[in-house]
Amino acid sequence: MAQDDEGGEVVTLFHVDGSKARMGRIQAGRRVGEWTAWHPTGELAYRGSFKDYLREGDWTFWRPDGIKRMAGVFLNDQRHGLFSMYGLGGELISKANWSRGRLHGEQGELHEPAPRVQPAQPLYVLRDAQLALP
Repeated sequence: MAQDDEGGEVVTLFHVDGSKARMGRIQAGRRVGEWTAWHPTGELAYRGSFKDYLREGDWTFWRPDGIKRMAGVFLNDQRHGLFSMYGLGGELISKANWSRGRLHGEQGELHEPAPRVQPAQPLYVLRDAQLALP
């Protein structure tokens, strides 16, 4: 891990096969600032910011084939503002406004769960040029 200019550490996590899984900053043991994650296919999985380990601000999520899945704003790890959902071909299928995690107004039914921030498979962490389990 490398120190950054803001007093945190830049961390890169890897999939079991050695491909990059996530990259971002940790400060005082918590994710902060912009984080980027990749599917094992190498395609982007998500990009967004954390504040005190909670999702904050603009986030975008992609499917393993590289097609955008969802985009929206989080406030204290809750949906807040306009969220757009995209179909398997990348077409816009739904828009909804949220306020502090509650749907505000009407929205068509979504057929997919909210994306997970934590990966379902084990990752390795690069520490001092040695691989170690997180």
